[in-house]
Amino acid sequence: MMSILEIVSPYASDIQAVVVFSLGFLICRYIYNRHSGSGAKKAVAKTATVSATATATKQVVQESHTTVENPNRFASITEELGQKNKFQSKNQSLLRWNKYIKENCMSQELDPFDVLINMQKDGIAPDLTTYNSLLDSCFMRRKVEEGLKLFQEMNDVTSPVRPDVITFNTVLKGLSFNQVDETCATVKKYFNIMKESGITANEITFNTIVDTHIRQGAFDDAFEVAKEMKDQGLQCDSFTFSSLIKGIETERQLEHVLGLLKQFTLVTDEVLYNSMLDACIRVHSLRRLDEVWAEMKKCGILPSSVAYGVLIKGYGLANKVADIERCWNEMRDRNMTI
Repeated sequence: MMSILEIVSPYASDIQAVVVFSLGFLICRYIYNRHSGSGAKKAVAKTATVSATATATKQVVQESHTTVENPNRFASITEELGQKNKFQSKNQSLLRWNKYIKENCMSQELDPFDVLINMQKDGIAPDLTTYNSLLDSCFMRRKVEEGLKLFQEMNDVTSPVRPDVITFNTVLKGLSFNQVDETCATVKKYFNIMKESGITANEITFNTIVDTHIRQGAFDDAFEVAKEMKDQGLQCDSFTFSSLIKGIETERQLEHVLGLLKQFTLVTDEVLYNSMLDACIRVHSLRRLDEVWAEMKKCGILPSSVAYGVLIKGYGLANKVADIERCWNEMRDRNMTI
């Protein structure tokens, strides 16, 4: 036969709440009987406060019973926390893998496919940063075929990680160092894949392609890419024009670059102007040489001894003795030496 304590024990909290509520009610009743007028109103306010406290106490009691009656609630919370910790652990592991790739990007022992296999064994899914870092490592170590194979894996329709603009820029930059006859054709191929994928090229994309064509001696192709860059609403910058100027071999090409340059409000420096002066000398265009020199001064760029050296070289090839003396006098007035 159960004792009274055993019978009452499960309801102890409820009984406690009822007792608190009853005591509150009796105290309020006593205060109300002792006071009247404004005092009665204050007592009523106190009664409401005590009643609210008792109600809150009862809710706490009910919630405690709910927890006891539903022990699975703790299990679900524990499971949820476990999943969260597991996710955080995997995220930390992914960060460590990506850091490892960056730190060892120049190591010849870094095999991108071994890295991906080991990550899979650890239950870690590589992200876009992982793939882009591995791609960059391949091309930096001149493993062009390995890099292109990795890119094909990324670009597969079943791949959970798809290429972005950084991916394509990495591939295009890697191809630019591949000194083979079909380099320009390969670059065009991957640029077309980029367009078909709906990825918008940026300034880095276009500048990389321009520079690649110039490296391969394909000035006309480079200039067409620069015009496409302009048509896309992008700014041809100092890097674009430095690459184009480097590839100038004829006066016609010089005129094309000067004409394109006038279409942009470009912040130029002496290095760019010196390259342009040198290009004028290469194609024996003294008229343009003088124009570029005048434009340089007009922009407020004070020529250095290097710039004067380039100019004197041009005048010397054309036997312009008077112009050479003028340059020497200007340098002497500025206490410059060549």
